[in-house]
Amino acid sequence: MPDSAHPADEGAGHGLARRERATIRYDFDRGILKTVDAETPGVFDYETKSLSVPADEGSWLRGLAATTAVGIEHVSEGADHLLFLLMLLIPAPLVATGSRWQVAPSRRRAITRILHVVTAFAVGHSLTLALAATGVIALPTRLVETLIALSIAVSAIHAIRPLAARGEVVIATGFGLIHGLAFASLITDLGLDRGSLLTTLLGFNLGIELTQLLVVALLMPSLLVLARRRLYPAFRTAVAVIGLVFSVSWMLERAALTPTDPFESVQTWLVRHPRWVAVTVAGLAAAAHGVGARAREAAAEQ
Repeated sequence: MPDSAHPADEGAGHGLARRERATIRYDFDRGILKTVDAETPGVFDYETKSLSVPADEGSWLRGLAATTAVGIEHVSEGADHLLFLLMLLIPAPLVATGSRWQVAPSRRRAITRILHVVTAFAVGHSLTLALAATGVIALPTRLVETLIALSIAVSAIHAIRPLAARGEVVIATGFGLIHGLAFASLITDLGLDRGSLLTTLLGFNLGIELTQLLVVALLMPSLLVLARRRLYPAFRTAVAVIGLVFSVSWMLERAALTPTDPFESVQTWLVRHPRWVAVTVAGLAAAAHGVGARAREAAAEQ
């Protein structure tokens, strides 16, 4: 059955003042999940009294693929989620020694720490995503969004100066729980829980994880190179300060203390041009590696 019909005035002088367009806005098994995916099987008018709507097409795999795409879209367009992940990643190739960051003793150790951070965030948001989507827990949206901004601020401060040994893993797990609540609210807002909830959660979470892994794949090789260069403390601090400024601005806006976010246009540009961000970091890593190689050659010649 069509989900909704929209009236459209056409040809009042022809005796047919109105026509009704039938629109299918949700069909999980055929991958129709949102208004932008809506399907129009036909139009009701004076002569057309019924329309055929396919009810036996599609499968749960199409629903899974569609919800995975929604998860990818949500994270790739969510500046706050991406910035939180970046704040967790920039200190990941390092180890905390007292109140200072030091280069990890080996690349293997650095890669292991990165995997721990990504896994901790995945576990945290997956848990609350499932609990909130099934109605077990619920928090006001404004509070959740404000806490997400706070999570970025805390992770940015930790990136500048370690709050605790392996603090990024604790932050990723703890605040990952809050990010999961935001992910669950999207499922509810889009009405995705009207289909197979298990398949919806699996697909949506898969989309989130794929996007996160893509971010890690794009940035971590460059960060691993930069982490062993003298400029990395300045680079890490500069990126963390930017993240801190953005997060404070978000917190003030989401807590209704300021009417707008003055950095919204910058954030939007960065999200829409992730390649430039990755290329810039990669270029900086390549330049730093080249300078380091020439310095080693000069030292060897002496």
